[in-house]
Amino acid sequence: MAERGVLKVMSPYELVLVMVNSLVAATLIQAGLSKAVSPGQLREALTEVGVPQVATTDSVIRGYAVAECLAGVALLFAVTRPAGVVLVASTGLGIAGLGVLGLVRGSAEPCGCFGNPAGRPLGLPNVAIGAGLISAAAANAALPAPADPAALLSASLALLLLCLAVNRSWVWPLIRLDRGPSL
Repeated sequence: MAERGVLKVMSPYELVLVMVNSLVAATLIQAGLSKAVSPGQLREALTEVGVPQVATTDSVIRGYAVAECLAGVALLFAVTRPAGVVLVASTGLGIAGLGVLGLVRGSAEPCGCFGNPAGRPLGLPNVAIGAGLISAAAANAALPAPADPAALLSASLALLLLCLAVNRSWVWPLIRLDRGPSL
């Protein structure tokens, strides 16, 4: 990163990598938290496509949710980035594999991704998300680490925006100006 006075200027690749890592971290953290809170939807989708019962217990799904959150966070710090690359790539492979399994077996049960019980079943979107995560991990493995403070700030903003978008059905009534008088 080049320095200009007191401010540090990011190179174009650092800026792009920070944005990619922020989006990946926000996505994985939001997805992980929703699975940790409500593992039932994913359990039903996994059972539908024939995943063994031992791998579809609430504790296993919550363990996977923790791994997703850790993968996102690990990608943001230079010191944990190598582990984050492995975790993000592994997560991407798992998500893509489940998407392929859903396509092959004709999944109809919503997977509950991002806490959306009426969402899509395992299939092509999962393959695309998995491929995106694998690509992000490859980019992180190939390029030098961006500056931590910018990555953390960007990830925080991306996570906030993603959480607001995903949970807009209950957030919007809280921020509407035409709610009427308060009791």
